Amino acid sequence: MRNPNTAKNANERVQYNRLRKHRARSKTRKHFSPGSRAGSACHPSLFYSLVEVNTRRLQIGVAGFKFDAGEVSYLPEDFVLKNGSTPNDFTKAYIEFAAQNFASEARVGFKTQEQAIFIRTMDRLSTWNNCGIQTVLPILFNYAVCGYNFNLPDMIGGNSYDGKLCNKQLFVRWVQLNTFLMSMQFSIAPWDFDQETIRVCQKMMAVRKEHIIYLIEQFKSSTQGNLPIRPLWWAIESEEAVECSDQFLVGDNLLVAPVLQEDQWSRTVLLPEGSWRDHDGIEHTGGKKIIVQSPLDVLEILILQLFSSSSSNQ
Repeated sequence: MRNPNTAKNANERVQYNRLRKHRARSKTRKHFSPGSRAGSACHPSLFYSLVEVNTRRLQIGVAGFKFDAGEVSYLPEDFVLKNGSTPNDFTKAYIEFAAQNFASEARVGFKTQEQAIFIRTMDRLSTWNNCGIQTVLPILFNYAVCGYNFNLPDMIGGNSYDGKLCNKQLFVRWVQLNTFLMSMQFSIAPWDFDQETIRVCQKMMAVRKEHIIYLIEQFKSSTQGNLPIRPLWWAIESEEAVECSDQFLVGDNLLVAPVLQEDQWSRTVLLPEGSWRDHDGIEHTGGKKIIVQSPLDVLEILILQLFSSSSSNQ
């Protein structure tokens, strides 16, 4: 971990400060038990009454908990494993414990693809590049090909670190990007901007609802070894497809082409083979590029002709 004075961005500085504070608190705790059910760096007394925790959770109406940390870097520098053979065994046990104890989200994993828990992308900045919106899909693709299909792509609009607030255009494009991903997590609200932003977000929610059964089916199929969210090279064997980080497929039949560049009002879309229909109902022959217009209220989606919008709800 870099010294905060040399860290390149706010995210690195935040992580460095968290690590420094944690190590200062943890100097007296050196032995950890990744082989146990409660494989955690916390003192055993914190886990004396999981039954009580669950009882209160249900009384309050809390669905689950967010488990941050879990990285070995949060342990003391001279830690010793009570069980396990590698530091990654600590991370594996941390996720197993979280998944068994009401967690809905974590941010680490090691051989834990089978756990029913969201794995969150680390904090994104409220920018177009430099740890911003353009990094969401490459990270998701990396998770997916490693078997972690339940990706939580961090908050729409980023985290507004160092006072760098998300502007309206970036926020709307981020909403559109997430419309066909597994989860949409809001921290910044549409009404923090204006009525147009609210209308566009309502439109995107309606588009998601129209296709939600198809989305659910694709994510259910991941338990059978299928990849629900796919990079373009999954369907097109070309160098251009390998380098494409701003399009994705949902299953075989739905192609999504969000806008991830500032002040971009049209874009090129690479089409796999087949007959595709765009959001205006216009048919396109696959195996080529097309140029589509991208005003702020439009998310370009193309549906394979074997798959109709009406059948997505059947």
